[in-house]
Amino acid sequence: MSDRDAEDDELLATGRHPELMAAYYSVILARLRVRLPEADIGEVAHRVVLRLLGELSRGRSYRVPFRVVVHNVIGWKLKEHYAERRAEPLPEEPEALDDPLGRAHERIGLQQILGELPPREREVLEMRYLDGREIVDIATALGITRNAVDQALFRGRRRLRELLRA
Repeated sequence: MSDRDAEDDELLATGRHPELMAAYYSVILARLRVRLPEADIGEVAHRVVLRLLGELSRGRSYRVPFRVVVHNVIGWKLKEHYAERRAEPLPEEPEALDDPLGRAHERIGLQQILGELPPREREVLEMRYLDGREIVDIATALGITRNAVDQALFRGRRRLRELLRA
C-alpha cells in the first residue's frame, strides 16, 4: 500500500471528504487537459467532483484504492461528455462561411503535420479526427486491439503537441 493510499484511507475513515477531493483535484484536471478543450475542463471536473462527493456522502465504500475510483469516474464523465456533444448539433463556424478556403488550408496544414508522424500513429489519428471514426471501429479496421488504438492516439497527440510547439 502506497503512502497516498494510506492517506486516502485515513481521510475516508474520518469523513474528511473535502480534503480528499482537494488532494485529487490536480489529478482530475491533468487528466481532463489531455482529453478536452480548455473550455470544457471546468464543467467536466465539476461533474467528477460532484459524483465522487455524492457517493461519499451516501456512505459508499470501495474495495479498490480511492485513486482507482477517481480515474474510473473521470473516464465515465468523459464518456458522458462526449455522448452529450455528439447529440448536440454542430455550431456553424463563421470563419468557414466567410473564408471557405481557409478551412481547407487548415486541413492541408494538419495533413502535412500528420505526415511527420510514424505511419501507425498518423493512420489512427486521421481515422479518429479527420474521419470521425470511433475507437472500436478503428481497432476493427486495422485489426488491432482497442488498447493499441488508445496507445497510438496518446503517442500521436503527444508528438503533435511537440511538433506544434517547435
